Amino acid sequence: MMNTPVINAAVEMGFSRSLVKQTVQRKILATGENYRLVNDLVLDLLNAEDEIREEERERATEEKESNDLLLIRKNRMALFQHLTCVIPILDSLLTAGIINEQEHDVIKQKTQTSLQARELIDTILVKGNIAATVFRNSLQEAEAVLYEHLFVQQDIKYIPTEDVSDLPVEEQLRRLQEERTCKVCMDKEVSIVFIPCGHLVVCKDCAPSLRKCPIC
Repeated sequence: MMNTPVINAAVEMGFSRSLVKQTVQRKILATGENYRLVNDLVLDLLNAEDEIREEERERATEEKESNDLLLIRKNRMALFQHLTCVIPILDSLLTAGIINEQEHDVIKQKTQTSLQARELIDTILVKGNIAATVFRNSLQEAEAVLYEHLFVQQDIKYIPTEDVSDLPVEEQLRRLQEERTCKVCMDKEVSIVFIPCGHLVVCKDCAPSLRKCPIC
């Protein structure tokens, strides 16, 4: 399989033997035939190299998830409680092009600051590293004390709150509606459960664009 003039020519061109072997195996599995023309093999090898580079870039991006984003993810519940200056941060995300007008208005129109904070933080987790950087810079200006506890001292605490069942029915319904809203489009109802975490945070239309749970 690996000792044909076409394959030897590709190896002599400088392509790694392991990549050539993988590409040939893929060809045989897909078509049942080996390569007959050098040009066909070289074209597939170049495409394979592009795929590898893209995978490496994606892997590096995931592994390089910024410290800012990690801190926000780790302290998500605490931020729901402590974040009060939501609108200035929301405006900064809009100005930076991280969110659009619709996403901005959906969060801004929430009736309570705690609900705004919840949607804002979940949106930042979905948007990724750049959103986390904008959040950090904006938080430093808007809430210096919270910024200090979250990013410098890293001692922000989550305080257990009252049982939801003790809340008025209207508030329970409002919170339920917030939880059932897709955290990506901020419009449709959530319907996709991520495995293995079990988080239900996106609708069926937004799910295909995500490789992993935006909350985890």
